[in-house]
Amino acid sequence: RGAAMTLLDMLVGAKMGRAIFHWFHGTLDEARRILDQGYFLSVNPRMIDGSDLHGIELVKWLPEDRLLIET
Repeated sequence: RGAAMTLLDMLVGAKMGRAIFHWFHGTLDEARRILDQGYFLSVNPRMIDGSDLHGIELVKWLPEDRLLIET
């Protein structure tokens, strides 16, 4: 947790073309930066079970074509 921007900087610096940020729980600004680089975000049922309002808002905001749903 809390390392998304550090990881993003490392991936961009290494010119990594594809990556998935698993169970992403960062801010919308961080999500926007990740998406701007062409990466994906994954979510799981616990993030949208009603007890995590941040997770619900994040999932609503994410573009469907960049969202990976974990089962």
